[in-house]
Amino acid sequence: EEGKFGISVRQLQNIMRNTITSSDGIKVTVRLFLKQLEKIFSEGPSVHHWLAFKVSRRKSRKTGARSIGHIEFAEGDSNFENYSGLIKVVKAIYFTWIRKEITISTVNRNPDQIEMDLRKYLQHALLANAIENKAFSHLLIPRYTYIDPSNGKKVDSPDYDFMISIEKILKPEVAPLDCRHEISARFLKAMDQQTIKIQLDQPLINSRDDMVNEVFAAEFNTLLSHHRSIEGIDPDTISNAFFHRMSDYDRFQHYSEDIQTYVNTVLSNMSQRFHYSEEIALDTITYALREEIINISDMIN
Repeated sequence: EEGKFGISVRQLQNIMRNTITSSDGIKVTVRLFLKQLEKIFSEGPSVHHWLAFKVSRRKSRKTGARSIGHIEFAEGDSNFENYSGLIKVVKAIYFTWIRKEITISTVNRNPDQIEMDLRKYLQHALLANAIENKAFSHLLIPRYTYIDPSNGKKVDSPDYDFMISIEKILKPEVAPLDCRHEISARFLKAMDQQTIKIQLDQPLINSRDDMVNEVFAAEFNTLLSHHRSIEGIDPDTISNAFFHRMSDYDRFQHYSEDIQTYVNTVLSNMSQRFHYSEEIALDTITYALREEIINISDMIN
């Protein structure tokens, strides 16, 4: 009875096969997969028989009015058994996700997010310091191990990519490792002097009212004001630069140094923070610009 009441595993395999066949032979992007789904839905049940099935063994599940990110759904819009409608839900989830990632990659976030990044950096820097201390690492690593509040997973090893992305902002003229050692030493000294007082039984990333923001005020302000370095740059010029970076690199090199630095910094942040390859990061950003998922003007002003 495979596929009798909906799409079968075999049909899913066919969709992925056709998506791969339509690719450039090197990568399969979400954009390409969404395009393939839309093609199937436009062809309809005369080609894909499973699109005609509306009956379910259980009572049909209806949806009320709701929103996903910036996209609004009316009552009954994209019900659970409406395949062609559900593509809108898939897109809404994906658009919300990449909009967040691209925005974060411009370091244009609110102070609470900046503080969390600073605390996460300090936590990971201390973990890295504990690993380097071979004699006492067995005691220090458990001390700085924590549960990630975003996903509930135990973190007992440092995220070096994340730390480097922060260090390039804090002290771009200093080697990342030197920056890390200097900040870790300052933290430990402040702890010894009881200037910083971490809440009992709390990891640094979850602690509050402990003077960390005051001791590292300069670092906090540097992270908070990082996006100001792109003030005065025309948003339309930046958008065009992303497209030329992908399709006409020679033309991209004729843009000003500030524009080139901005584009390359966003791509680097996408790679370091969210593990994109540079090519996929660029493809994702240009797709987001083309579909008006992001607005450069909103992010830099």
